[in-house]
Amino acid sequence: MKRRSRFQQRKATGHRGSITVWTVFVMIGCLCCVSLVANTSYLSVLRSDSHHCAQVAALAAGRQLLTDDILRRNQRDFEVAAWRLNAKNAAIDIGQTYASGHAVPKLTPQDIQIEMGSIVDVHIGPALPAAFLPTRILVNVANYGPNRSSGSFFLSGLTGITKGKISEHSEVILKNRVIGFRPRRKSATPIVPLALPDDPASKSSDCWSTEIETGRGKDRLRRDDLRDAVSSGPDRLPEIVLTVNSGDMTGGPGIAQLVSWNMHTPVRGALAQFTTGLYPEHLSTNDKGTLVFPSAAGRLSTKADDLRNIRKALRPLVGQVRIFPLYDATARQQSEASGSGGNPRNATAASDHQLLRTVAARILRLEGVSDQQLRIVLQPAVLSTPTAVMATANDNTPHNRYVWKICLVR
Repeated sequence: MKRRSRFQQRKATGHRGSITVWTVFVMIGCLCCVSLVANTSYLSVLRSDSHHCAQVAALAAGRQLLTDDILRRNQRDFEVAAWRLNAKNAAIDIGQTYASGHAVPKLTPQDIQIEMGSIVDVHIGPALPAAFLPTRILVNVANYGPNRSSGSFFLSGLTGITKGKISEHSEVILKNRVIGFRPRRKSATPIVPLALPDDPASKSSDCWSTEIETGRGKDRLRRDDLRDAVSSGPDRLPEIVLTVNSGDMTGGPGIAQLVSWNMHTPVRGALAQFTTGLYPEHLSTNDKGTLVFPSAAGRLSTKADDLRNIRKALRPLVGQVRIFPLYDATARQQSEASGSGGNPRNATAASDHQLLRTVAARILRLEGVSDQQLRIVLQPAVLSTPTAVMATANDNTPHNRYVWKICLVR
């Protein structure tokens, strides 16, 4: 073989050296790109997790605020402070639980801001002031100090990303200007087809406004949530005692009546709604999937065995909170025969009840007076449902003390 010259050998060695240098630079560049992509992706996931943590914490605080406590009479300043503290603690607990499975910053009381608005004025009594401000809950998940969320970066010195700066905000508004409900296939409205009597003028006794909202109702019972039992004693929440009478189609003060929002719903179909709640198929086609108040509802005639079935349907709900419609018990009632000519037992009367608005109440006790009469003891309560439809900003719809919607703004 022909031996290479010394010049050619030096030239080949120089090429090998250049390739080695360029290879090192290319490898460093690749590592920088990989590190940048990895750290950017990690930071993106971290910020997404932090935002989700802020959202669930704000929702938890909102649910904690919406308790029956806001309806109690003679609210004290330390009670309002306790509501705020309990709401913050609920948000912090959720934040800690979330942080245990994700590398998100832990929540502190300074990260949670609660603007109570006029929730402290949502008491049983006169109408709410015009300057009612909605309650807002703001949560900020941020890493002000060193923690898990500010480390664990891949080759941070190459990319300059040495700390994951997190500051993710979430806001929840508690709204209660309810105009109606829009049930969905997978989310029923927790309203029962049992209308409670009301007198808008608050003059007739044994009506919701008179007994509950003007403070005339007796406060003799209290519920122990720990024991799931009702005992004697005041709790600053009055009760109203109503009866359901067999065969009654007129109603009036002190009388609750079975109603239907669909003319084709039989009595047994209405009774099923106590358990299932209100679904779109329970509404008439004229409602277009939304139950709006004020509205009209057909009155259902009940027999003695229907009364037993009502008691059976209500028994599992004792201690629970449900939405009830209020009907005008002072309006002139004219019972008319159903034009269908069918069995009045399974038909809706042609003369309807005028439903004024909705309230939420807890069923404290059921008392079977006789085969012809059932007595129900109710107490005002607070309930939130995602199926509630809110009024627009320029609407004059009054605030509902009992029914709320937790709205996630961001």
